[in-house]
Amino acid sequence: MRNSEIALTAMILSHVEKLPYFSVDNLKILDVPLYHLRIALSRFEKKGRVVRLKKGFYTSATYLEKVKNSGMFTSFVEFVSNKMYAPSYLSLDYVLYESNALTEVPTNYTLVTRNKTYKVMGSNLNT
Repeated sequence: MRNSEIALTAMILSHVEKLPYFSVDNLKILDVPLYHLRIALSRFEKKGRVVRLKKGFYTSATYLEKVKNSGMFTSFVEFVSNKMYAPSYLSLDYVLYESNALTEVPTNYTLVTRNKTYKVMGSNLNT
């Protein structure tokens, strides 16, 4: 029983590390019970292998490290923040900062949409 649980968590981790972002629904193809997926993700988060971006929305720590090492972290954060709250676009203050028109660094990524505006804390990914 114990070895099968280890193999199952290793299988989950191997799939998760290849994805830029994922939710529990994306992992249903692994044929693992939903409760086990939730428990495994919670344990991975405690161990630092998975980063929770918002409720039910994750990225793996190894994928995040690859992005940081490749120098694409800012683009990745922009991409993921847009996926977290779609359809939306980044606010004007962030875009002006990225194009060197503002000197003040924005601490949040504000996503503007017709719905309620959503703020993504930049510190969620800086682990």
